[in-house]
Amino acid sequence: MNQEEVGSVPSIASLAVKPNTKTYGRLFVAKSIAGSPVEVPFAVIRGAREGPKMWIQGVIHGDEWAGGETVRRIINDLVPEKLVGTVIAIPIVSTTAYAAHMRYSFIDHKDLDFSYTENPTGTFSERYANLLSKEISSLMTENDFLFDLHGSPGGTNMQPWVDYHAVGGESEKCSRVAADITGVRVVYKITPVKEYKGEIGMSVQLADEYLPTSSAMHTLKRVKLGRLVIEAGSTLVQNEDVGVQYNGVVNVMKHMKMLKGSPTKQKQKRVYVSEATRVMANNTGFWRPLARPGNFVSKGETIAIVTDEYGRRIETAASPVNGILLINKPNSFVDPLSNVLGFRYGALVAH
Repeated sequence: MNQEEVGSVPSIASLAVKPNTKTYGRLFVAKSIAGSPVEVPFAVIRGAREGPKMWIQGVIHGDEWAGGETVRRIINDLVPEKLVGTVIAIPIVSTTAYAAHMRYSFIDHKDLDFSYTENPTGTFSERYANLLSKEISSLMTENDFLFDLHGSPGGTNMQPWVDYHAVGGESEKCSRVAADITGVRVVYKITPVKEYKGEIGMSVQLADEYLPTSSAMHTLKRVKLGRLVIEAGSTLVQNEDVGVQYNGVVNVMKHMKMLKGSPTKQKQKRVYVSEATRVMANNTGFWRPLARPGNFVSKGETIAIVTDEYGRRIETAASPVNGILLINKPNSFVDPLSNVLGFRYGALVAH
């Protein structure tokens, strides 16, 4: 195996990576106000034989760390001699958010995942989102695949799930098949709508992917490739959560014949959902969960209570629908008037 360091580069797509080589570098994004470079680490692993390409990225939100660890393990474990095709891996997409232990970039406080614009004079996150989309569309084709590894902010307890966009055509078909191949228990089909004017994280319905500034939607318009998001873990990185993401990616690589072997079979009965509803807090206080993520809950069933700062109950939170509990925050502060995503709701139920 050959290893190569290329340093800072303006484009991953412009690199001439040799077969049977693992290349490390940093994608130049911008200069800070102090003049120092803002860069993103990446690795390109090109197999000994030609084949499909897979783009794998983690930590597009700076407080979702499990995905970064998953990508690092994949980079370390992949052996070019045993790989068919090429893997482009970015362990930390939003370095400016990650370095500040924030969800969004400290430069403009915008969500990189929902900041797509073609405005060349946009903010840092807007221009960076456009750069990423161009890199992906320059490198990838409809025969390739993209993984975006997410989690939940803070130390949130969650039931891992995999989601894909119902955009029609081969892209949706490929993504739907791959979602089953991952082995993740819960499969969430996201159906985008043309008109969505809500704010990120502020609606009861989990509809952020519908936003017109969604980077994912613009990327899928440019390249009709398969794409999955695996949600698992949080800033508390657990091997179990990393394993869900790692096994999901490797299973799809085996399905695509990029690696030898067969995907592992799902042992648990799979759960298919197409909508997810946030359970919002009505009072400022502390969210105390009474039901475990992964459990099925009934409409009206109590899943948590909210207490004041002295521990006195001030609110009972019930599931708004029959479904599966994906998130139930552990003893977390909630504030219905906050403009911070994580403070307005305490649980997420999918159906």
